[in-house]
Amino acid sequence: MDIRRVNRSYCSQTDVERAMGVQAAATNVTQAMILSSIIDASNEVDLITHTTYHSIEDSGTATSGAATTLTDSGQAWTVDEYINYVVWIHAGTGNGQYREITSNTATALTVATWGTNPDATSEYRIIPDCILDLAVDGDGSQTLSLEYFPITNLQSLDIDSVSVTPSKVYKYADEGILELNGKLGPEVNYFSDTHPQSIEISWVYGVYPIPRDVIRLTASLAAIECLVTQIGGTYNDVTSYTIPHLTVSKGEPYMNIRSTLDYLRKEADKLIQRIVKYPAMF
Repeated sequence: MDIRRVNRSYCSQTDVERAMGVQAAATNVTQAMILSSIIDASNEVDLITHTTYHSIEDSGTATSGAATTLTDSGQAWTVDEYINYVVWIHAGTGNGQYREITSNTATALTVATWGTNPDATSEYRIIPDCILDLAVDGDGSQTLSLEYFPITNLQSLDIDSVSVTPSKVYKYADEGILELNGKLGPEVNYFSDTHPQSIEISWVYGVYPIPRDVIRLTASLAAIECLVTQIGGTYNDVTSYTIPHLTVSKGEPYMNIRSTLDYLRKEADKLIQRIVKYPAMF
């Protein structure tokens, strides 16, 4: 299972520099290193919280749509820059649909077949991948627990090759639990355990917008990674020198950085406890 095909960034370079206590460009940690640390930290936040957070890569209103495309003639995208991203129609015709982008031109996104074709009223957002397609085991009961949640949209469900209508499946969205409730008349009444991975499921999960605590946690984790790297470059720093009639000293770089690291680690621990205890859901 690959749930991180697209790099996510839950905070900015400025957020990380602020967490480190430095001004822009006032550190020997390069911009490339900071951006790489943000990606690492964003992935770590996903693992800690068992969800993902929707950063908006682009958005707009479609000018037209067809069975497998959404077109916005005002765009100038780089060809195929959004492969493996997801287009989310959040208002207008087709509201609530999510589709993985398989290719794109300068003005059009290609996806799997829409349930409802978008048109000139469809407002969309392009977000990192948030759709999971899995084959899992059932236990013969009426419920199935999903590891990643909240459940935003159940795309499809097949049990022993029988297709179950998503609207006939009850969802405890925040807990990531599906229930085959007989009152809804599902095509199958239990999650079969007749053979391994007999259940094929596709669902959308995640949180939007990105909560402030998540932004701060990402910045703290990225700053910790950057500062650890920076410590390695302090072994040959000069802390004092003497010239005639003058002795000059500066703070020990390693000691200063270590103090910041200690603070950030404590802050990260507190943020993790708060986020896990009070998860931000839709």
